[in-house]
Amino acid sequence: MTSEVMAAEPGGGHGGPNENDVMQRFRPLFILVAILFTAYSTVVTIEHGYTGFLEVAWREPWAMQMLIDLTLSLTIVCSLLVVDARRRKRAAWPWLVGTLLLGSVAPLWYLALRKPQAG
Repeated sequence: MTSEVMAAEPGGGHGGPNENDVMQRFRPLFILVAILFTAYSTVVTIEHGYTGFLEVAWREPWAMQMLIDLTLSLTIVCSLLVVDARRRKRAAWPWLVGTLLLGSVAPLWYLALRKPQAG
């Protein structure tokens, strides 16, 4: 039994979709969301300034909670992005810097531009 489990294909080996298939299926959605959210974020930043969200966060507890939640979530996303980039032998640092400067826009573009892995 153990040798069968160890020899099984990644993803269970039951003929189900692999990671590349799933990611390719959702790629148009990632691209659409990345375009729309980048545009929206750009407009908001132009209208309210790069650090405009901090004024709201200091004033409103819910806004601060959302800022902390976003920071925790993006930290988790960045750790997964680093693992994925290393597995693909790609540089993760541009996406990490982008996340620090642009928030979730950078990981969205990482997913939108991510190519299927060979083999």
